[in-house]
Amino acid sequence: MDIIGHGETLAHLERLTVRDELAHAYLLVGPAHAGKASIARWLAQRLLCTTGAHTPAPCGTCGACGQVERDIHADVRSLRPVEGVIPVGDAREWTGALSGSSLFAGWKIGIIEGAELLNGAAANALLKTIEEPTPRTVIVLTTTSVRGVLPTVASRCAILRVGRTADEVIDRALRERGVSATDAAVMVALAEGCPGRALSFLSDHAALADAREREDMLTALCSGTVTERLHCVERICRGLPKDRTQSRRIVAEYIAAFARAAQARIRTDVVHVNRYAPWLHAIAHAPRLQDANTAPRLILESLTLALPSV
Repeated sequence: MDIIGHGETLAHLERLTVRDELAHAYLLVGPAHAGKASIARWLAQRLLCTTGAHTPAPCGTCGACGQVERDIHADVRSLRPVEGVIPVGDAREWTGALSGSSLFAGWKIGIIEGAELLNGAAANALLKTIEEPTPRTVIVLTTTSVRGVLPTVASRCAILRVGRTADEVIDRALRERGVSATDAAVMVALAEGCPGRALSFLSDHAALADAREREDMLTALCSGTVTERLHCVERICRGLPKDRTQSRRIVAEYIAAFARAAQARIRTDVVHVNRYAPWLHAIAHAPRLQDANTAPRLILESLTLALPSV
């Protein structure tokens, strides 16, 4: 599996695998599209690869690695949200699949993407499996925020932070895939350190256009009069999808874009950095507002109104 960046995380998991010191459950925490699910599948490949237990990293070419890549390996069970929630029925089916023996006399790997979308009933159905899985079973959950995961679930996992990838690493990966220098520069800027987002632009030109439109919206949010900025917030909110997960993701992207804009402003105005304190505070507080299910309009208004005048 070709993972862009995250060398330290993979090396850490490799050391634990070699030493037979893997925890029974991990919670991978990081931004959307940072590569959390890819890391989970890499670990599954590492444990199930048939080229030999002492091979440092999965080969990526054997039958087992290919099946994990295509999400069809019988000993890897994935659980994903459906319309913004992980249904309790799917959680019970996932638990049942992991309770049996490995079909290939090896490891079993359970992956839950978007653990913050587990409701109380689904979480209760999973707790025993997450806390005491059967032997040679590793469970990997992913989330964008520890605060969004029920404490009863998070407390049963070892937490691994998955950070953003350096721009030059993403740029190099895009160039290796035949992307021109000009297009790669645009994709890297819009990816904001998240390789998955950059790669999505290769096949989804509509997503790239949407991202560019949000960049234009951000420019409008950070300029003009207060009234003009509030009108821009209104346009953004009218265009948000009804699906809660998609809407939350877009608002999170605006929060990240505001953080990037603030960093750029500070770099060019270091003499008056103190006047940006209210804006930085609003940006830092915005994820907590999201976790509290605050209306997107209020979140975006708080960010744009806190911006100091030029």
